[in-house]
Amino acid sequence: MLTIGEPIMSYEMAHPAYEINADLLRQRLNENDAFDSPITYEENDQLEIVFNHLAKDTSERVTYCFRYSEGKWQSEDYEAFELMNHYDELTFGKFKDITPA
Repeated sequence: MLTIGEPIMSYEMAHPAYEINADLLRQRLNENDAFDSPITYEENDQLEIVFNHLAKDTSERVTYCFRYSEGKWQSEDYEAFELMNHYDELTFGKFKDITPA
């Protein structure tokens, strides 16, 4: 019998603030000044936000996924292999500050 991999509970699902943070990010993405330059979104555009991307231990990374639908960014469950295999990275950037004033 050959084992290719095993399921591992993602950090995101176990983190108590994951849903709260996803909601805050979604709200911020839907504000006019969320990005540092104007961007025209198309229906079904997908955005992946990864915190702690450079962590050596991948379990320390936190990933949020959003899809642009009906004029707004919506939180979306994602499959990591689907994102890696079916989408091209068009651009990347940094958030300036998402802390409420």
